[in-house]
Amino acid sequence: MSAPRPRSAGCADVGGTSARVAIADPSGRLLVRGEFPVSEHAGDPGGLIDRLAALLGHLAEQAGLSITALDALGVGIPGPLERAAGVVTLSPNLGWHDVPLRSLLSARLGGLAVHIDDDANTAAIGEGWLGAPAGEPNWAYVIVGTGLGAGLVIDHRLYRGAHDGAGELGHTTLVPDGPRCNCGNFGCLEALASGTAIAARATAALERGAESSLHALAPPITAAQVFAAAAGGEALSASILSSAGRHLGWALANLVNLLDAARVVLGGSVGSAGGAYLEAAEAALRRAALPSLAARVTLTPSRLGDDAGLLGAAYIALYPDQPLPRTRPR
Repeated sequence: MSAPRPRSAGCADVGGTSARVAIADPSGRLLVRGEFPVSEHAGDPGGLIDRLAALLGHLAEQAGLSITALDALGVGIPGPLERAAGVVTLSPNLGWHDVPLRSLLSARLGGLAVHIDDDANTAAIGEGWLGAPAGEPNWAYVIVGTGLGAGLVIDHRLYRGAHDGAGELGHTTLVPDGPRCNCGNFGCLEALASGTAIAARATAALERGAESSLHALAPPITAAQVFAAAAGGEALSASILSSAGRHLGWALANLVNLLDAARVVLGGSVGSAGGAYLEAAEAALRRAALPSLAARVTLTPSRLGDDAGLLGAAYIALYPDQPLPRTRPR
């Protein structure tokens, strides 16, 4: 009798800026990994799917595997989506509408089983598996990058809602007459506190002639450049980050008041950046949440950083429909 083959799964974390792909083993070790920008595939799901499939095949080869040797592929992608049907119903930051991602990817990969979930959910799953809140039954993961979303964990299980739409924190309205969001609404949290919002506000300020060291940079201005300028003491950038952070903090206060979460984990390129943004977010959260809840909630950065989404995608491929472990694996 031949020895059983080692288990492994493909995992992909598709964001508004880049797509990251890896091969993982059952312990959460990422064996090989790769990445590509998604900007050239905006509004072109076929192109992105082809690129993702090609990269997964290349990585499997690097790991000494074939696609058919993988247990499955897990994909985290900005939603909303219908998980059971495998359809991305709307992804504003990708320009996708009603894309049957699971069936298209599976066909492109020779029938490999594909599991999809919202990228905030997969990041929460990864964090709950191997990151900061392992063992805690009730907490939330908030991912802030190009977009903004949340994964909600209730009694050790990810809460997806009646139609897989739970956790769209970025599309809750904070300022009814505020800036237009990519979803078409006005004043969404994502349009006020995401990396896209930070870059847009800095660009608008420069166009109005505001004094800033950012003038010396070639456009387009990015959120990372605003964070770097603020860290160097640049006043306009610090002000923009403080304003964006306050909006995030008010939304987190609403989240804590609604769920009584014991912990809120901040991830994503912006959520993990710290500085004036995080300081303003925490101050607003403590000020706006009910005192009895504000005093007991913990706000922490993601322990896994950028790998949270990849590891969560690996988990849904290796352990589909399983609750999060109650203790961290040794």
